Amino acid sequence: MKASILDLLFTFIYLQVIDISDKTVCQLYEASDYLQFNDVKGYCVSFFNDALAVGNCLSFRSFAQRYQLLELLEKCDKFIVDNLELVSKDLKFMELFVDEAEALIALKQKQDCQDSIFRTILNWIKHDFKQRQQFIERLFQLIDVKKLSTAFLEEIVKKSEKWIKRTDYFLDILTPEYITRLEIQLDVPGVAQGGAREDETFEFMIVGDYDLDRLVQIYDVVGKHLREIKVGYSSVLYCVLPHLVPGDGDYYNVDYYVNKISWFKT
Repeated sequence: MKASILDLLFTFIYLQVIDISDKTVCQLYEASDYLQFNDVKGYCVSFFNDALAVGNCLSFRSFAQRYQLLELLEKCDKFIVDNLELVSKDLKFMELFVDEAEALIALKQKQDCQDSIFRTILNWIKHDFKQRQQFIERLFQLIDVKKLSTAFLEEIVKKSEKWIKRTDYFLDILTPEYITRLEIQLDVPGVAQGGAREDETFEFMIVGDYDLDRLVQIYDVVGKHLREIKVGYSSVLYCVLPHLVPGDGDYYNVDYYVNKISWFKT
């Protein structure tokens, strides 16, 4: 026990006042718990509740778990859920193990804030992508894609980094959901917000094998029809994402990804 903490406790004994701060509250509580200074423990708990903030909520939560301070733990959980995007940018959150991060993100599901959950997962993964890429599919299972806002879904499909576009989740779930919403909007007369501009095209194509005479079918999502062209590319799948011009897409091996695009066939 540090001398400075003992000094604070002696001051309380003689003067009935206690100076508590972020730096001393945990040590004061521990000392008071050991010495059975219940009044000081009560003051510490009050300080935890009043001082809860983005920068300390995770350490306060960990402390509440350790000492079974259930009311404080519940308040910390609520604070973290209400401020998850801000908390997820804090270094303490970035350094959480996957089980801890997953547990906190799962709490947010009750609020149906799927955009916020998605951003939080991205923040955590990108902090140490090399080590955490193995958890991409696992954490993305926490997201209900149908509850993502259309604006956010459009942003993810158009502007995501390449590592996201290469995941099964992007190919099998995110992009098909976006295409479905586009088709619904296009089928509704008078749709303005979120609808397609007349000069925009949405096309997906498969490029054939080494045979230069091999025909390639391109599906036009807006026109809802297939057209054929001759190409000279070799055995790759070329996916032109919505609103992107040829050359901005990513190349993938057909053998692996051919089954990943069955959703665009009609």
